[in-house]
Amino acid sequence: MADQYTYHTRCGTPLEYTLIRSPRRRTLSIEVHRDRRLKVRAPSRVDLREIESLLEHRSSWIIEKLRACRPELLPSPLLYESGEAHWYLGQAYPLQLQTGPKRVWLDTDTRTLQVRHRDSSPASIRRALAEWYRNQAERTFSLRLDWWRSQLSGWHNLPPTIHLRHMRKTWGSCSAKGKITLNTQAIKLDIRLIDYILSHEICHLREMNHSPAFYAWHEQILPDYRERRQALRAAEPEALRE
Repeated sequence: MADQYTYHTRCGTPLEYTLIRSPRRRTLSIEVHRDRRLKVRAPSRVDLREIESLLEHRSSWIIEKLRACRPELLPSPLLYESGEAHWYLGQAYPLQLQTGPKRVWLDTDTRTLQVRHRDSSPASIRRALAEWYRNQAERTFSLRLDWWRSQLSGWHNLPPTIHLRHMRKTWGSCSAKGKITLNTQAIKLDIRLIDYILSHEICHLREMNHSPAFYAWHEQILPDYRERRQALRAAEPEALRE
C-alpha cells in the first residue's frame, strides 16, 4: 500500500514522500531516487509520528541527496556580471556594474541593481551584494515582524527581533527558546512568501512540531498558507541560487 504525504522539517523544508507499508517488513528505510522521488518503506503498523521522527532525524541527509539528484535541473551558478538577473522582493533586476567607491543600490528609474566597486571580480561583487541583501533583509524582516505583532496582539511570546543567517538549504528556524532565524536569501522573495516563512516560524512558538495543531494555528493566522507554500517551492531554486 502506497500513500503520498508531505512532512515539513523543523527548519521549514517540505519533504514530499511516498509511504509504502508492508506487513512483512520489520524496519523503516528511506530511499532517495535520481528523479528526486522520496520513498519511505515501513511495517504496516508503524505510527506516522515515528516515520516523521525518522525523516526529521535524517532531514539533512535527505535534503543533501535531493539537491544532488539530477543537477542538470538546477539553475547554474551566478556569474556576477553586468546584465545578469538578480532577485529582490520577488522581482528580477539586471545587474549593472560600475567602477568606483563601493556602493550597492536599486535604481528604480532604470529598474536595475547597481553595484559600484573598485574590484570588479565576481567574488567582490558577490560579497558586496550579500552585504546589501543582509541590510535590506534586516530592515524588511523587522517591519514584517512588527506587522505580525500588530495582527497577533494576543500572542505575547513573539520575539523582539529576527535573527539573520545565510543558509543554503532552509528558509528559517525557531529554537526551543523562541529565537526565530530567517535566511537572508529570503529577501529575494515576494513579501507574501516572506510572510509565509515568518508565520511558519511564529506558529512554532505555539507548537514545536508539525502536528495537526501546528497547521491549525498556521491556517488560523494565514488561511492561504498552502497556496503560498506551493509558490515558495516554485521560487526556491532561483532565490537560493548563488
